[in-house]
Amino acid sequence: MNSLKLSVLSLAVLVGLGACAAKPDWTRKGASDAEIEKDWNECRRLADQQTGVRWDDSRSGSSSGLAEYDRRQTASRNKAIVDACMRGRGYFPIR
Repeated sequence: MNSLKLSVLSLAVLVGLGACAAKPDWTRKGASDAEIEKDWNECRRLADQQTGVRWDDSRSGSSSGLAEYDRRQTASRNKAIVDACMRGRGYFPIR
């Protein structure tokens, strides 16, 4: 396997593991774990709709520096939308 394929495969595995491990790190007094997860998933869907990209979208399409920059900018915007949505619902981040 050439090094490019190995790099892409390694990245895909890491992103996949990160997506599986992702969980809402938010809290709100009186909210159950199920309610927190439901709200977090709704906020993720909202962000997906507004950015046109799934929260955990790892499709690359291109390996150029500009494409990578665009992906990072979109991921940052996506996270900001989720954060604002969760705060708007009365949650605070746990970190």
